Amino acid sequence: MNHIRLREYDWLVSDNASSYTRNRLAQKSIQTIPEEAFELLRAVDHIHRPAFGDTGGKPRTLLSWNDQSAQARQWVGVLQAGDVSIEVVPKVSKIDGEEGSLQRGKSALMGMLSYTNEMSTRFKGAALLQDDHAPLHEIFIRLFAQDLASELRRGLPRGYVTREEQLTTVRGRPLVSAQIRQARGALTPMWCEHDEYLGDTTLARALLAACLIAKRRTRELRAQRALRDCIRQLEGAAAVPLTGQLLASVVLDRQTLRFERAIQFCHMLLEDRSPSVRAGHTQGFAFAFDMNAVYESFVERFIALEVLPGLNKKLTRDGYKVVMGAQGGAKTQYIFTREHSGTERLLLKPDLLFTLEENGRVIRKFVIDTKWKALEAKDGDSVSRSDLYQMYAYMAEYDCRRVVLLYPGLDDSYTHDGYILNKDRDRRVLVKTMPV
Repeated sequence: MNHIRLREYDWLVSDNASSYTRNRLAQKSIQTIPEEAFELLRAVDHIHRPAFGDTGGKPRTLLSWNDQSAQARQWVGVLQAGDVSIEVVPKVSKIDGEEGSLQRGKSALMGMLSYTNEMSTRFKGAALLQDDHAPLHEIFIRLFAQDLASELRRGLPRGYVTREEQLTTVRGRPLVSAQIRQARGALTPMWCEHDEYLGDTTLARALLAACLIAKRRTRELRAQRALRDCIRQLEGAAAVPLTGQLLASVVLDRQTLRFERAIQFCHMLLEDRSPSVRAGHTQGFAFAFDMNAVYESFVERFIALEVLPGLNKKLTRDGYKVVMGAQGGAKTQYIFTREHSGTERLLLKPDLLFTLEENGRVIRKFVIDTKWKALEAKDGDSVSRSDLYQMYAYMAEYDCRRVVLLYPGLDDSYTHDGYILNKDRDRRVLVKTMPV
């Protein structure tokens, strides 16, 4: 298989591209592929647009496609068509060589995902594989397969399943209407409805369906071996397609909550972030993550898990406590409303809103707004005017004395000194970076 790796905002070019296109991209990071493969990838990418969300009502694609070139964006993931695949990883380094930068990008992505809802924190140790050169989708499938196999060895997901069948002795509740309709009133065998403790539960069916899809997708021996083990252990479950209705019927209780990570992967498959579909006669699949959303979720979860517990332990002694807003953000607020129609305009919702409380009374608020882009040292200022306007709006609306613009610490090569509000010099915009 021809496997191509790009970083965010790198370019992919058809080998039939014009000299104008090549000259225009001469100073860019580009990779060239045959025209046939280029057009095939374009077709599969457009088929999978709904999997990548939308903007302004228009579905996105993994790459931004032109006539003879395509550019990676803030979406990272894998796109495969036939025997050609593209892997897009975060652009986190300008210092390393190309291979080192690609590997750092993948490690950074897996580390951030280990804190988000996309991957349980149980995956964290396995995810941070600095020397793992496998494609992203192979890593995800392997983690799913090995984790599921480990959980199945602890015990199969069994439960009570309601069954209707003809029995020679009454068991459970007799179905009189069925007996009259189908057995014409004969006394035996008797139609009964009863509960039986089986391995053929909706959870087991969903897991088996996911294993069968993943087994078709992976070429890695370790993943295939683990998946075969899972399929063998789930042989008591009926083989059914993986559907939204099936997953919606899965209810995890205290006994089966340990399979939550596996169900997360099932949802990834269903949402077309790692599925198998056909584009014409060509086998293709795609999955992707929006790095803006991944970084925001990573920061939220990291603060909630690694920072707030220790901080509040110290503050509690003096009656203080820092509280993060529900789901890491603030209640949606609109700044303006049309006077006659009542239509609300200008949505204001910071990524992370915190309150400092003293004995349950709010005494201060502060905002962190995440930005997945490089904070670069350059002439003028690296912080955009629109971001500063946004920070000023947060200061005014939430009465914050401190707001933070938090960028990824890509190279740790630039420190910004922040801003002071001229009319109230005690109010500041802090510009910080967070290593990824």
